[in-house]
Amino acid sequence: GKLDRILHTKIKKEKLVNFLSKNYDYISRTDAIYYILCHFLAVGSATLQIYILNYFLVGEFVFNYLPPDPELFPLTEGCNIAYIGHSGDVVNIGGICTMNYNYVYQK
Repeated sequence: GKLDRILHTKIKKEKLVNFLSKNYDYISRTDAIYYILCHFLAVGSATLQIYILNYFLVGEFVFNYLPPDPELFPLTEGCNIAYIGHSGDVVNIGGICTMNYNYVYQK
């Protein structure tokens, strides 16, 4: 709302302080508390997601400062693609799938 419009503009700190001190009723205290609370919740959510990812990767994410093992983020993986063929039967095609996002983790 109002607080987002003020903070997402390229305004100098002194001008913002002057504006808010002259127009103290522009933003209510509850708006400011909700805004700060949402930012703390966002940081908490990101931290929780990191620890959940670390739990599922058995400690290989947060506490390992070395690059991850190639087994953790493989570049290629065998995959099966099933589709319905011309005869109406399910046709399975086996191949090698490339995991494009895992190239980022190797850099």
